[in-house]
Amino acid sequence: MSHDHHDHHHAHGHAAKNISAAFFLNAFFVVVEAIGGWATNSVAILSDALHDFGDCLSLATSWFLARKAEKPRDRR
Repeated sequence: MSHDHHDHHHAHGHAAKNISAAFFLNAFFVVVEAIGGWATNSVAILSDALHDFGDCLSLATSWFLARKAEKPRDRR
């Protein structure tokens, strides 16, 4: 019976980059929708802008944690 040990290296190098792209695209849409909703006096569009802003907060958290996960481990 053989027990081969191997390192598990998972490629996550592009995760933070992809999340940042999603964040900035979503943030752009928040601004566009907020301006459009305000200009047209549309509560529906303003509500969607607020919803997208919540998505931006989630993406920002994911981006932060993805970058933190890329750091090498230390004593702690």
